[in-house]
Amino acid sequence: FAQSFPFTFDLDPNLSARKRVGIAFDAHIIPSPACFAINNDGKIIFSCGHWDNSFKLSYADTSKQIQSITRHKDIVTCLALSADNRILVTGSRDTTLMVWDVVRGRVEEVPRHVLHGHDDEITCVAVNIELDISVSGSRDGTCIIHTLREGEYIRSIFLPGSSPISMVAIASSGHIVTYSQADLVIYLYSINGKLLKTADKSDRLSHMVITKDSEYIITGGEKGTVTIRSLYNLKFIHKFPFENVVC
Repeated sequence: FAQSFPFTFDLDPNLSARKRVGIAFDAHIIPSPACFAINNDGKIIFSCGHWDNSFKLSYADTSKQIQSITRHKDIVTCLALSADNRILVTGSRDTTLMVWDVVRGRVEEVPRHVLHGHDDEITCVAVNIELDISVSGSRDGTCIIHTLREGEYIRSIFLPGSSPISMVAIASSGHIVTYSQADLVIYLYSINGKLLKTADKSDRLSHMVITKDSEYIITGGEKGTVTIRSLYNLKFIHKFPFENVVC
């Protein structure tokens, strides 16, 4: 395999130095990448899914709590931090999203916007500060696009068969990728909500990311395989086998 990529895969040397972050998760929450974010310098961890309906900020090196904010009326199920670390978006079982300002490593106590539109629990959210959008996915089978600055509704995307949405990602090119663990299908949409491509997966995915250059989508699954696909047509390029679940 001679093709080169602008990234590498390396084993984390800190795997043996694990620390506890925040308090216990809600009994019905399975911790996933959607429950966590980390700022650019790697010093602050944002976490959600806690039983007290809060999301929390903690120091990565000591696990000491910085903030705990409770504004949602039910469990905070997902969150996403903008690339410039200035905007945080949280999604909840109460079907709302909240947009928060982050100032000098702390979240403002009152949200900038409360966003509505979903009819069921929000399962995932992604943000792109350059495009000024958030994209949220829900158990109701919809993705909803809102603006970050004004909190305005733009449009809804309806998955075929109303499959519950498990993951969502936004490319800087405006492409939106969603995945449903119900039908094991990756869906590629334009920012205008047009379905462009689909790809079936035999593996149950646990995480997916789009590279910064918007060229590739990388997925990891329960079978321990990392797969690389072209973003624009979801064409398979290569896979890397691992011994454990990739998340």
